[in-house]
Amino acid sequence: MFKSSSILPVECVFELAKLNQKIIKSIEIRAVEKIGVKGRAGYYDTIGATKDMWQHLFSLTNLLANYSGKKLSWTKFEVNNYQTGQYQTYLNDLKLKSSTTESYFGLEGKIGDILVKAESGKKLGTKETSIQVTYEDGSSIKWNIDKQKFLAIYNSDGQLINSTSLSQQNLLNDHTNLFNYILQENPSRFVTNEQVICSWLTFNKIKNFKTSLKKYKDGIYPVKWLD
Repeated sequence: MFKSSSILPVECVFELAKLNQKIIKSIEIRAVEKIGVKGRAGYYDTIGATKDMWQHLFSLTNLLANYSGKKLSWTKFEVNNYQTGQYQTYLNDLKLKSSTTESYFGLEGKIGDILVKAESGKKLGTKETSIQVTYEDGSSIKWNIDKQKFLAIYNSDGQLINSTSLSQQNLLNDHTNLFNYILQENPSRFVTNEQVICSWLTFNKIKNFKTSLKKYKDGIYPVKWLD
């Protein structure tokens, strides 16, 4: 799922070329953070974590897929499980008496035979934005998309084969690069019209999946549900 680049170390390019030939088994998408929603009362409580973040996670995954030349068949996406939660002090942060808005969501679904896991939430015990692709033989690639961007490649035993900083790569493209691509009439760094439509279709499938809101403890990761 990654296009080789002469900017990457030779060893990394070689490993990526081999991985590109493999069959994808699963994709894990994560965007979790330590901060809460204080100061966003006029917006966040009317939106919730799923609507706030699913479009971003969907777009990031497709940008990386487009970059590699491997498009994902999201029309085949089906939701198997969807959980929502609200952190313990959410109401205090927004000075509300009650709310059914989720500050966390976790889901499992499938694109054909590919397992898709995604989660995003506020006031958790860690900050991470990443996409990990695992192949049928157990090898994997992980992109970390936080401020310190890096790419890591693991073999089927889970051992690190290679890693490299992507800070200079700008894989997600800053605004300057995006404007340059527009001027160059280069659509390869943008999601397609079809993918935009699919993002809403998948969002509707997620929201139509029946689930009940649970409370979770502040500052814990993975999420710890409260009784």
